[in-house]
Amino acid sequence: MMKINKVILGLIVLLAVSQIYALNTDDNQTIANMGHAIRIEGIKTIPENLVPGNPARLDITIKNNAKLRLDDLRAKLKLPSGFSFLNDVDQVKISRLESGESKNISYNIIASQSTSEGIYDASLILNYVSYLGVNFANVGEDKEDNYTFGIIVKGTPNIIAQIEKSEIYKGNDIGIITIKFINNGVGNVKFFTVELLDSENYDIVSSKINYVGDLDSNDFQSVDFRIKLRKEKTTDLLLNANYKDVLNKDYSEDFKLPLEIRDAKELGIKTNGTSTAIIIIIVIAVIGYLVYRKYRKKKKIITI
Repeated sequence: MMKINKVILGLIVLLAVSQIYALNTDDNQTIANMGHAIRIEGIKTIPENLVPGNPARLDITIKNNAKLRLDDLRAKLKLPSGFSFLNDVDQVKISRLESGESKNISYNIIASQSTSEGIYDASLILNYVSYLGVNFANVGEDKEDNYTFGIIVKGTPNIIAQIEKSEIYKGNDIGIITIKFINNGVGNVKFFTVELLDSENYDIVSSKINYVGDLDSNDFQSVDFRIKLRKEKTTDLLLNANYKDVLNKDYSEDFKLPLEIRDAKELGIKTNGTSTAIIIIIVIAVIGYLVYRKYRKKKKIITI
């Protein structure tokens, strides 16, 4: 009887061990099929885009996507060239991450002032210890997941428009107006196009549209329009500028520039009034001289 009980007990133990082994074999297979036990749920920078020379915080949300607990997690961030950690370290440690649990890790970073706008690749390396429950042979197994993601570096353009030069003045209602566009923002501009809009106060004699192209940060470009005033009085030039930033985001801006009608002398413009008067005086003098010669010649003939 005792022998039968021992056999039954042995069978029960063997069955329990088999079930435990099967359970942990399934756990092992789950992780093997999963690839990465940790999933990146979100990546964002605050502010949204890094501005060269300005600090930012990089937030990364990770989630334990496995059915098992993960221990001693170390998240190491590798930054691209031109980026640095700002009073911070490149590695964050998490002691435990339960199955299905999410956590946010943050890094304080900065892009150098010489960093060009664009998208840069960074890497996140996650090392951790997998905890496989009762399968003691696999407790403490080291794992590593690697992820690559992009960091956006982009400034905001700021366009200023002003009248640089005008050929229009009192007494001259037609001429070229030169408009200067200045980008004093930290973001570069491309495909810059400007249009002079119609107005009841002037007629556009030249082309309405001028294409500039690139307008980099801390740079300027000038465009010319030829107009004819309908009334000799101060008026507003109406302009519309369209352009894109480095990420092809579209911008459209309207400008209203007051065009003051001034005296030519005030604008430093030399008119032809003086030269015309001189020419008239010379012509009169020549005519007078010819008349005088003709009169003298006639007088001499009569005298003889």
